[in-house]
Amino acid sequence: MNAQNMDRKFVRSIFQQWDPDGSGEIEVDELVGALTKLGITEEDAKKMFAAADVNNDGSIQFEEFVDWLFKGAPDKIQEVTRTDAESMSDKGQKMKAAKEAVGKVMPPDYTEVCGMYIPPKGGLDVLAALLCLLDEFPDLSPPAKKKKAKIDVSEKIWQTAVKVMKRRDFRYLLQHFDPVNVPKEVLEKLETINQVGVLGWAMAEKINVKEKYLPAMDEHVGEHLSYEGVAARGCPKAVIGICGFVDEMRAAATVSTVSTEPAE
Repeated sequence: MNAQNMDRKFVRSIFQQWDPDGSGEIEVDELVGALTKLGITEEDAKKMFAAADVNNDGSIQFEEFVDWLFKGAPDKIQEVTRTDAESMSDKGQKMKAAKEAVGKVMPPDYTEVCGMYIPPKGGLDVLAALLCLLDEFPDLSPPAKKKKAKIDVSEKIWQTAVKVMKRRDFRYLLQHFDPVNVPKEVLEKLETINQVGVLGWAMAEKINVKEKYLPAMDEHVGEHLSYEGVAARGCPKAVIGICGFVDEMRAAATVSTVSTEPAE
């Protein structure tokens, strides 16, 4: 990975973690202490220090640290510090941003949303998009004996979303989500939801919806999954965090899809 393409703020945070006394330089005992916690032997850690200390002044300055981390550090160190090629790629950076967005949301924030009787304004589309990514989108088919029954899309999505958010492993699912296997049809569905909302998508799919989508009344065309737009509508913290997650993971999945498509 080219150090010029790195997130300097992120790498600086790693440097500061390994410089516990805040001197602005990493001493040999500090690097050894950090690396042995990662399973590196003390002997190997000292060799790595010697390799990183290019000017041999007995400490590692930030620029030396950067050069070593991206050019000389073993793969294991790069993977743990998320400075390997995969993590620092466009996809990796978007995944990092997605997980940071929901990482700021605490369990009480989800509890607040789950306690609402109806989804917050702008929240239904965001939650529908999340269910699509997690492969938890509800079946909107009419009952077998009531083929002409109108489907309450909002209610079905809301009930499913609340159920998913109440799962004990919900936050774990978000932090360990990998967009590489998101199907192309799901990305297309997300794009439609972003354009016209989940009700607009449902009508386009010829679902007999109970609540009609009225294009003339849609003030958020093309921005139903916009992080800035959802935040501006005053949505709860949990919904805003999920929107950031959806937005970045959607972009990461798009990158993955493009990179895996065979060349014509």
